[in-house]
Amino acid sequence: MKRFWAVICPFCGQAQGMEIRKLDSKVFQCKYCHKSRKLRQSRAYGLSIKVLGSTDNVTALPLFISEYNRLRFSKLDDLNK
Repeated sequence: MKRFWAVICPFCGQAQGMEIRKLDSKVFQCKYCHKSRKLRQSRAYGLSIKVLGSTDNVTALPLFISEYNRLRFSKLDDLNK
């Protein structure tokens, strides 16, 4: 299993990095909107957040997340034109 995940906040949609050991806390808190959510819901299977990718390389994770956010916001700008 990879050590770091790139996840998307279900409330604001921002991508951010997360360590696997934080799964023990059972609560995901967004760095941007500061809302929290249980990682595993009692009524559903799997995680309650969307995982974009995983890696063991710490330096690759911020580059991946910044590129994802850049592409996401450039698509939104194209739609608003």
